[in-house]
Amino acid sequence: MKKIDKNLIEKLSSDLMLTLTDDEVKDIEANIPIFTGYIQQLQSIDTDGVEAMNYPFDAPTSWLRDDVVSHVIDQELAFENAPTREGDYFEIVKVVNK
Repeated sequence: MKKIDKNLIEKLSSDLMLTLTDDEVKDIEANIPIFTGYIQQLQSIDTDGVEAMNYPFDAPTSWLRDDVVSHVIDQELAFENAPTREGDYFEIVKVVNK
């Protein structure tokens, strides 16, 4: 397993767009043995013969409603309150710097 240190914590928090104080980083560093213990417990579970699932229910869901189109507005009405528009698209401000 990759060594978890202050640099990795700060990189991950940046990637997740979280701002951590120095105290929060120290708190996370202090709890790393607990986190790695949980991970080791999970890795020790014998999953041989367990079929992978991509949906947690055996039966198909019948409790979800079918999508029904009930109200459609035209494109010009949709763009009426848009601050800026480029052709057939809303123009938005970039919020991620990566």
